[in-house]
Amino acid sequence: MIMYQIIFSFHSIIRWLLVLGLIGTIMVFATNRNNEKPAFKLGDIFKSTTVSFAHIQLILGYYLYFESPMVKYFRANIKEGLAIPEMTFFGLYHVIMMTIAVFVLTIGSSIIKRTQTYELKRKYVLIYFGIVILIIFLAVPWPFSPFISRPYYRSF
Repeated sequence: MIMYQIIFSFHSIIRWLLVLGLIGTIMVFATNRNNEKPAFKLGDIFKSTTVSFAHIQLILGYYLYFESPMVKYFRANIKEGLAIPEMTFFGLYHVIMMTIAVFVLTIGSSIIKRTQTYELKRKYVLIYFGIVILIIFLAVPWPFSPFISRPYYRSF
């Protein structure tokens, strides 16, 4: 259970790094309209780092999904679990939406990497990363979420 708590805390920390990376990448590409080389390089660094954070977050999330006592109960008793909003959120919606978000981010990043012109890269970053940030904001249990709420940070 100690390992679960540690990974849970890292999952909470990396959530913020991922959100900051998504916002940072969008801002760098949105504000650089002149194809300036330093900003172009910075955008690529932000993009690659953000995708790496997303993959780490997904791996940690899958570990938590398969080890969570709540999700274990949900999977063993799906009919009863679906009647409890918190269990439905973590047992079903959260994992599906986050997997989709990382899938879209990975595909988008791959397309962006192979795109030749900066203007098209910029357009694809705004589209793909914008979709991902929307999915993540809907799927994270923020304190203000109408679905399920959790604190901004979960400590050890």
